[in-house]
Amino acid sequence: MSNIYIDIMMTHLFTLVQPIFSVHLDSNYVFLGCEDSLRIIDVSAPDEPYEVGFIENVGSVRDIAVVGDQAYLVGDSDAKIRVVDISVPSEPRLSIAADTLGARCVWASHENVVVGSEKGFEIFAPTICTGNDVAGPRRGHLRVP
Repeated sequence: MSNIYIDIMMTHLFTLVQPIFSVHLDSNYVFLGCEDSLRIIDVSAPDEPYEVGFIENVGSVRDIAVVGDQAYLVGDSDAKIRVVDISVPSEPRLSIAADTLGARCVWASHENVVVGSEKGFEIFAPTICTGNDVAGPRRGHLRVP
């Protein structure tokens, strides 16, 4: 049996006033789910991370999934999934907030967005925003007894 050692070196401590509930790394950005906001941090230079943009009033963000130009957020303040357009990281904007069975966690790909809850899970088509048109119907769900 061999031992595996992982060296982790903290390059910079980035602090916020709000507590951080969830973290998602996507390329050169870290997405932080906070008490009532989504924060976007540029980490392309790990020794000098800086906040690029944020959006407030999105509820307490407990889980984040990012695919392309969309960030999918779920929280514990309500049973909604929120889709945030992050195509311009310095100006994220809320695209849609949709009701779910009680969203607690989220996973996303280019084909599906899966939202888990205490009651089961739901599968949505990824939301595509073009102007004021939003597409992203619920494809199916499974309730757990």
